[in-house]
Amino acid sequence: MDSMFWRAGLRAVRACVAMTVVAAGLSACDGPMHPPPPMELTVTSTDVTAATRGGDSHFLITVTNPSSHEVRDVEFLEALDYAKTGFRSATCSARGGATCPDLTPGPWTTPVMPAGSSLTFDVTVAVYYTVTSTFENAFSVQSVRRTGSPSATGHGTVVADARSGTYRLYGSGGGLSNVTLEMMGNTLTLDDGETSPIHKLDDGSYLSSSGVRVGTGLDVLIGQIDAGGGREPFIAARRFVTAAAELDGLSFNMFASDFTGGGSRQARAFAAWFEGNTLTTCADSLLSAENCPAASMHHYDLTVVDGIFTGVDAIHGDSQTFQVAKSGSSFVFLRADTGPDFHGLQVGIAVQDRADQLGAFGTNTRGDWGGAYLSTTDYLAAWTTMSSTTVDESASMSPVAGANSGLLQGQRSSDSATIYAAFDTALAVVIANGELQLFSAVPPLP
Repeated sequence: MDSMFWRAGLRAVRACVAMTVVAAGLSACDGPMHPPPPMELTVTSTDVTAATRGGDSHFLITVTNPSSHEVRDVEFLEALDYAKTGFRSATCSARGGATCPDLTPGPWTTPVMPAGSSLTFDVTVAVYYTVTSTFENAFSVQSVRRTGSPSATGHGTVVADARSGTYRLYGSGGGLSNVTLEMMGNTLTLDDGETSPIHKLDDGSYLSSSGVRVGTGLDVLIGQIDAGGGREPFIAARRFVTAAAELDGLSFNMFASDFTGGGSRQARAFAAWFEGNTLTTCADSLLSAENCPAASMHHYDLTVVDGIFTGVDAIHGDSQTFQVAKSGSSFVFLRADTGPDFHGLQVGIAVQDRADQLGAFGTNTRGDWGGAYLSTTDYLAAWTTMSSTTVDESASMSPVAGANSGLLQGQRSSDSATIYAAFDTALAVVIANGELQLFSAVPPLP
């Protein structure tokens, strides 16, 4: 009889071992089986209210154990909106004895979250350039020892792209028009009403389906457009000086690209300065106001209406119409005409907003597109031509004696031509051998 009871007990022990329920942390030996207890962890997430398309955004997710007992075998699950965002990276900080999981690709798990502990995750996501409104990042926790999966969803909102707007376009062929960028809708519209989709290129510039290429600066665009005669560079701006008093005392290094009667292009540099309601240029001379001979000076009496200046030189029977744009703290002189004395583009860089160096992108009157580095001693440029070949240029630069501060000259390596250049914190202009180059500062990467 004793042997029979002993064998029955042994079978019960074996059944007890075999029926252990690992998932719930319970055993048949403990008596009647019960489902796992509910998950008591809580999850919160911050929202992103000012996301930038093409940039990175951060969600802060906090997982807390507010209960009086530990929770084991915790797994963290993140669900990005992969149509709009991509995972960049994550960091973790722990409090109350919790242990941060290994954040390498794959499931994130931690063995135990003690009572009162918490983990905070800083998750960085890339917001795709195609996003124009909102995006989400869902984060949840679970455990094989608990039922339920608490979660929180962080919401992101893309801010309106400050570069959107209508710009006044000044072309190297003397053309004047408007161009409208709608960065949220990824479109570009010209004066003729044609609206074209644009897409972002690897160098950060944008190309429209109509062939217009633009690079965005601070309230300015540098680009190239084909109006039927080949690619021509342009500069476009949307913030302008509206009173002569804003320019009083400013000197400019001026660069002109113009056409002669025979149709060949010439490029020249000269000085100009503002005093009260007068613009003075040192005609056909690099010399500054202090060094320009009186006989070379042309004085233009100024009037301004809605940001458009008209200057009249009664002595020489000359007049000109221009605007002065603002890019950050920089002032940029802009003139494009097809008049009897001038056919082309003038761009001036104010002397007061000097910089020691500038990394920039831009274009030239050859139809090339490229990047450049300029400093007070160096000019380096790498161009991609219309035939997709690469042309590198360089020159050692030095100040021009007797000229405005900031005007530099050097000898270009590719053809030994003398080049002149000036730049500030926003823009750069270079001329050489009849050619004009326009550059805008490279914006910070998103």
